[in-house]
Amino acid sequence: MYDIEKIKTIGATYMVVSGLPKPEVPSDQYATGRRKSKFHAAAAMASESPESVKPHYVRLALFGIAVIQRLTMLNEEFGTNYTCRIGIDSKFPFFCLCFGGNL
Repeated sequence: MYDIEKIKTIGATYMVVSGLPKPEVPSDQYATGRRKSKFHAAAAMASESPESVKPHYVRLALFGIAVIQRLTMLNEEFGTNYTCRIGIDSKFPFFCLCFGGNL
C-alpha cells in the first residue's frame, strides 16, 4: 500500500525507506530457490493502488501518520499508554523513516 521497505530493526526501533529504485529484472526471473522479497510484493501491490500515484516521500509520511493512528487505536482498545516517536531523513535520493519507542 505504501511501497516502502523495512531496512533495519534496532531494539524497539524500525527503519524503513521509500524511493528505492525498482529492480529491472522481473522477480520471476531470479534464480530458482530464492524467495521473492517483500519489496517485490509491495511494489506489485502499490502499482495497483491509487496510493502509488503519490510521490514516495508523501507515502512515507502517510505511513508514519498511519503508525501513530494505529498505536492510538490500540492504546484506547487495550487501555495502554504506549508512545511512538517518528523521524524522517531526506539526505539521500530516498527518504528514511525511523519509528519506535526508544528513538
